[in-house]
Amino acid sequence: VENIAQTEFILDLIYEEYCSPTSFSYNILQGLIYKLIEDYFVHLSILVKTPGVERYLTSNEVEIIRPFIQYIVENPSKNLTIKEIANKFGYSSGYLSRLFKQIVGIPLKEYINNIKIETIKTMLKESNFSVEQISVMVGFDNVSNMSRSFKNLCGVSPLEYRKKHNTR
Repeated sequence: VENIAQTEFILDLIYEEYCSPTSFSYNILQGLIYKLIEDYFVHLSILVKTPGVERYLTSNEVEIIRPFIQYIVENPSKNLTIKEIANKFGYSSGYLSRLFKQIVGIPLKEYINNIKIETIKTMLKESNFSVEQISVMVGFDNVSNMSRSFKNLCGVSPLEYRKKHNTR
């Protein structure tokens, strides 16, 4: 209930900021969207789906990977590398990659990309930012790379997805 109330509050703030924009609206909206993503991926139970296996992580597993996930979610506009994340937490890249894959079931690089694509999907549905703007906001080097990754994961281009799902 507390998480639902907080989410509703953040959504109300986003709506108010969108309806009455100021010169700081872009930064405010970006921060609010990042907070929603963080709440979704960090504070909720984490369901792991891998081919043939679907399970919830144990609380111990969640505590092990929570800092990594939180860092990824809090830095969506950075082009994060496994080496950067490993260095931040004092691990080798190889160890962190093996640990993450062992617990979550997918490679860390794939997880980072999936977070970015989910963020893009939300922004395409609920914002008027251009595909180029969204690409920069989620940390892709260029819109072509973002579009290719999006199409590989979702089966349609970002523009096609927006046309089908835009709520604005």
